[in-house]
Amino acid sequence: MGHHREKRVKLESKPASTISEDEEESVHSKGGIEFHSTLDPNANKHLRRYRPPEDRPVRIYADGIYDLFHYGHARSLEQAKKLFPRVHLLVGVCNDQLTVERKGRTVMDEQERAESLRHCRWVDEVVEHAPWTIDDAFMLRHRIDFVAHDDLPYPADTDGNNSAAVSDVYGQLKATGRFIALKRTAGISTSDLITRIVRDYDQFVRRNLQRGISPRELNLSLLRQGEFKVQQIRGRLKERLEEEEQNVKRNWEESGQELAAMLQQWEGRSQELIRNFARLFSRRRFVDAIKIRLKSPPNTNKSK
Repeated sequence: MGHHREKRVKLESKPASTISEDEEESVHSKGGIEFHSTLDPNANKHLRRYRPPEDRPVRIYADGIYDLFHYGHARSLEQAKKLFPRVHLLVGVCNDQLTVERKGRTVMDEQERAESLRHCRWVDEVVEHAPWTIDDAFMLRHRIDFVAHDDLPYPADTDGNNSAAVSDVYGQLKATGRFIALKRTAGISTSDLITRIVRDYDQFVRRNLQRGISPRELNLSLLRQGEFKVQQIRGRLKERLEEEEQNVKRNWEESGQELAAMLQQWEGRSQELIRNFARLFSRRRFVDAIKIRLKSPPNTNKSK
């Protein structure tokens, strides 16, 4: 007991090694990518008095769906991993059945989502079939110190006891100081990626058809197949017309260059012909003048 008190005093002499705002921005604001601020600026105020254990890493748990795993997910897990000098990061991923019931259909199945997490450098342990609501039994079983997530409210089942848990899955954890608010990355989310795909649906379908994916695999009806075939033919005709237009322009430019070269060559040649003609005409006049002098009779009249 005395040893524990001495250890406690020693720890209090050194502040907890959490990441400051400036350090966080320097770590995470790379390439112009920004964070959304937490809803509550004082959400992590309770960490100022927390002293991490010396004999083991802090066990932090982060959960989610992690569909179409992207850099926004990775940066969130990076924040959790760097909250303390030594962190064992557990990441829970909900199974397909629970996800469909609570949130809707995913693009990737539960095995694919879990495998994506295993290849993230910040993740130490993946917890499959994670619960939607985290209770004390789950916290004790996995020896979790803190749960980390963005601080948006997520609806939960009504348990009849805690009204905070009704409107927010993490309400009980926030109330007991076992929750750490993470910042969300601006401009990226699974919903945003799906929106981009749906927005450019026709382009992606045409691309996959060109790559040999069958209409059946793309779940295309006969009517839609006909529409995409017409679009493909129209696209090919447009490419052909553009190619022919470029050929005409290129041929016209080449012909213009050849004509300019011919005119330049003719100009030089014509000047040369004029000079030769002038020389020839001057010589002939000189010869004719001599002939005339030779033919004219000598003057016999002598002056007295």
